[in-house]
Amino acid sequence: MIGILTWNREKQLPLVLEYVYKTAREIRKLGYTAKTIIVDNKSEDKTREIIVDFTLSHPELLGEIYFERCKIPEARNKILFRSRKLGAKRLLFVDDDVLVNPVLPRVAEEYFREDPELAIILSTTYTHYGLEPILPEQLVVKKGVLPEIQYIVSSWMGSTILALDRIPSDIWFDNTKVVLEDIDFMQRVVQRGLKIARLNYIKSVHWKISREDTSYDRTVKLWDYKLTIRPAPHDVGRSLVEVKKN
Repeated sequence: MIGILTWNREKQLPLVLEYVYKTAREIRKLGYTAKTIIVDNKSEDKTREIIVDFTLSHPELLGEIYFERCKIPEARNKILFRSRKLGAKRLLFVDDDVLVNPVLPRVAEEYFREDPELAIILSTTYTHYGLEPILPEQLVVKKGVLPEIQYIVSSWMGSTILALDRIPSDIWFDNTKVVLEDIDFMQRVVQRGLKIARLNYIKSVHWKISREDTSYDRTVKLWDYKLTIRPAPHDVGRSLVEVKKN
């Protein structure tokens, strides 16, 4: 399954969904059924129309769509619950401003096979600011900065695969941990003795239109709600990759 949470992303979402489609094709090659579960938090722009057009253009990917107002942890739990209910072994979370690297599921599956304690795998995500995107294919690794695979305790779920057949079914996203719900979820997984790995040489793109466009600010604007505060972002991605020169 592929889970997407979105709100007011009309600028980035078409390209984000294009990369979701490319990734779904790779997932099918692994013998899995690639379906999308999308939660749109009642967007006020053209996001809803973009989602409808995408699912009409790619009916084979249509799983479920929810157009309803709910906080981030609630939306993640909706996707997680439905994925488990449908018997999915893998759940790929893709943020609505992340161009996921299509090779991630294939490479991740190799590591899942090698290590039965590995429960979550994510790619390194390069943050790019600008009206025009940088694509995952345009990024190259600066060798020697980090190991190819790095075991970590937690991270955000921009392009993250959960091995649902390994994660205990009583682990959910905490509804009180708005904005920190993904980090909290991963810490719960680690506390059960399972592993999380970041593939440093698989590069996705976190495409921000401007530096003022942060998850925290957007969520505060949406909810006018006292949120748990995410620590300052760690800029590992930007030290790892560079843009290919033509």
